[in-house]
Amino acid sequence: PHVALAQIMARLQVTDTGEPVYTIRSRKNIRGIVMFIFLVITLHAGYGLYLYYETPDFDTFLMITCPLVGFDVLFYLYSLWMTRRVRKLVRREYDIPELRCKGCEDICTAFFLLLLCRDRKST
Repeated sequence: PHVALAQIMARLQVTDTGEPVYTIRSRKNIRGIVMFIFLVITLHAGYGLYLYYETPDFDTFLMITCPLVGFDVLFYLYSLWMTRRVRKLVRREYDIPELRCKGCEDICTAFFLLLLCRDRKST
């Protein structure tokens, strides 16, 4: 979902803050998001390999797992914020009215879109 989000941002020619940009800068934005996703995948793969080859004691397990879970929560919240922001820009660009949840439709839609993408990947 993050790469698709970056592509939408590039087509709308906006940054992650919603500011208009030129095409070259929007391409850099896509590269940054893809590199960040690669970093997240590499981090999780390294942790998985560590657990596969080593059996840490409980304290070491918690010391490694807690920051990783915290990072995942922050990554999810950032993804939620970005999806909400891009959806709001798309609604404004194409004059799409809010039909339900006046004032919070973008955040509700972003939340459920991220859940759908996560569930779709795991099945």
